[in-house]
Order: sequence, then C-alpha cells, then structure tokens
Amino acid sequence: MAQRVIFVLITFLGWNCSATEISPEPSSPSEALTADWLLIASAAEDKGSWEEAGHALDSWALLDEINSSWVERRIRAADGSGDWETAAVWRAHALARNPHDIALRVDLADDLQRLGRIEEAISTLTEVTEDEELGVVALAALGEIYKREGEYLMAAQALEDLASVLEDPQAASWWQAASQLREKGGDLEGAVAALEKALNSQGLFEDERRRLERLAAFQTGEPRNVADAVGLLNSHVNPDFRLSGIRYLSLGEFPDELKVFGVALRDPDPRVVIVAAAEIGKRGSSADRFLLYPLFGHSSREVRLGALHGISPIAEIDDFPLILPFLQPEDRQVFRAANRVLESASGHIVAIDIDPDEERRGEIASLWNSWYEKQAQS
Repeated sequence: MAQRVIFVLITFLGWNCSATEISPEPSSPSEALTADWLLIASAAEDKGSWEEAGHALDSWALLDEINSSWVERRIRAADGSGDWETAAVWRAHALARNPHDIALRVDLADDLQRLGRIEEAISTLTEVTEDEELGVVALAALGEIYKREGEYLMAAQALEDLASVLEDPQAASWWQAASQLREKGGDLEGAVAALEKALNSQGLFEDERRRLERLAAFQTGEPRNVADAVGLLNSHVNPDFRLSGIRYLSLGEFPDELKVFGVALRDPDPRVVIVAAAEIGKRGSSADRFLLYPLFGHSSREVRLGALHGISPIAEIDDFPLILPFLQPEDRQVFRAANRVLESASGHIVAIDIDPDEERRGEIASLWNSWYEKQAQS
C-alpha cells in the first residue's frame, strides 16, 4: 500500500505510532469452504490483486466471525484497490475499538477527505486535538487536511495551535509553515506575525528578518514570496530548489508570469519544464502555444507528455500536423494526451471509448488522420 502523504507529517514529528502486527490468517480445517476463501485471499494479496482479495475476504466474513486481523487485511485490500468507501467503513470500525490509535485516526480522516466528506474528516481529528498525547499529530494532520482543501487560513490556525504547544526550536518550523499558509491565504499581517514567532523561537532579532528570509529561501528552497520564488527559479544551481520556486509561482498570479514561465521552459530539469508548460497552457492564449512547440522534440518522454498536457487548452486545428504523430497506440498515456489535444483543438470527437486497448487506439489514430485529411482538402 502506497504511503499516504499525510504520514509525512507524523514522521516529521517523530511520533511513535505503533501498528498492530497482522496475525497469521485464521484457518479452520473443518470449514473447507472458509479455508478456500482464505487461500484465495492470500494468493490475491501476494500478487497485488486487491479487488480479488477484498471479494475473497468479504466471502469469508459471510461464513465466519471477523477479527482484528481480518479487518486489517480488508483495509489493506481496500487501500490497494482504491476503494476508499470500504477503507473508511472498516477504519471507523477499528477506530471505535481503539480510539487512541492516532495513525488509524489520521488514515480515516484521509479516507473521508478523499470521499468528499470533509466535515467528518475534520471532526475525526478535532475530537482529539486537545488530547495530551494525540493532539500534536492530530493538529498536524488537521493542517494538512485544510491545506488540501485550499483553506489556507484554517490550516495556518491548526499549525499555530500546534506550534504553541511545542518547545523551541521545534516550534519554529511550524510557525514558519503557518506563516507561508497565511501568505497564500492573503493574510499578510498574520503571515508576518507568525514569521516573527518563528524567528523569535530561533533566538533571532527583528532587524535580521528580511535578510534571513531571502537567505533562508536560498538555503532551504522554501520561498515566502514571488520575488524569492523567481530568484530560486532563475538563479539556484540546485534543481530541487528551482522546482520549489516554480511550484510556488504556480499557486497564483504575478507580473510578467508568461515571460517567467517561458524562460523556465529552457531549464535543464524536466520537472521544472513540465510545470512551466502546464502553467503556460493555463494562463496563456492560443498565441502563446508556440512557446511549447520546441518541447515536442525534447529528448525526455515526460517533457513531451507534459507539452501535450500544456498545449491542450490553447491548441488550434493548425497544430494537427504537430500532434498527430503522438497518437502512438503502444503508449497509452501519450495517446490519451494527444487525443485530448486533438479534441480540444477541433471541437470534434472521433470515438467515445473510455479506455481503448492498443488495437482500438490504432483505429482511432486512423480515424483522426482521415478526419484531418478531409478538413485539409475542404
């Protein structure tokens, strides 16, 4: 099961969350059918067939009484198959029996957010934010939930509540994160106040703040404003820091944004180029699509794919000769991206297949070529 983003917060805090070991799967030789379902579930788990594993475990549960081991396996199968509804049901079941399992609680909140049940996700965490043992992790997770929802000021408040119960210098990083969130949320006064607390937690003086802000941006790759982000993007030798700069810039509008992103298309790091291409597509017009043309001959497949995604909102029918060669049946991702560009540019759809196989993709490519030839002749 893929690590959830929200556990980064728990790891950062150094929280000691113990997970219950999964006990050997139950077996009952006298119940042949029951044992068969367990064998099917185990085999499916071994090969990563999580939907099959979930079905087998559900079938077993119809014949025998579930236990904690079964619940853990059912949650793992639901996670593996992306069945967040089932995952939430069984995590809630497990949490009711072990309300002090903070890792389980955070995962349940994550499931609920994925399902769009935001109020329940928040409530699951706020129930324990004042708990002496669980509150620290709950507040960090609550901040992440709000951040994902774009509720930057609420996220900042959660992190400030967290920072207020921590000792220096650990509190400083959370005050700093809260400051950045308040800036994103438009609360500049609150952002400065939180930053001052971060600096004070580190034993720094007021007159050093601006100098340290710029220095910190270059040392940590964490810009606090547009100027810092542009500086990182244009000047830093570390590609991760340049990536941090352009990601910050992608969060909002700023002067000369197309010029800045246009320059970033020449960055040697494909990750930076892909973000720049996406932002030009979002912010530009059809006249700006020419900025993306050189990327279609880039040596990196990921950059070429990013160029397809970027040009899609601003493509014109004149771009067909450039895009048609990317209808590569053997490459599902590239084909889907190119097909989307052609549909956007033409306002026409040649097929409505949701996820065609390779043979069908070849047929669709032929349909597009035939359609364009007719358009060119007319």
